[in-house]
Amino acid sequence: MRKVDENRCPFCGSKEINILVPTYASCHTENGKLVAELYEAPKDVPYSEMFGCCNNCGARFSVKEITEKGAIFEVTK
Repeated sequence: MRKVDENRCPFCGSKEINILVPTYASCHTENGKLVAELYEAPKDVPYSEMFGCCNNCGARFSVKEITEKGAIFEVTK
């Protein structure tokens, strides 16, 4: 594993990235209509459940840590 600078794609170096965090939804019917409710992930979601996605090159990578400066990503060589 190698540590990469904050807020940059570990493959192409782009700053055009997103961090994907799991969200949860439930559905039920109400008066014959389907109702969907979205829930935010708990604030203590482990980094292992998050991943980064580069809008420039399309790569996906692991989130190692989130600090005051931003996200630190890791990739396997």
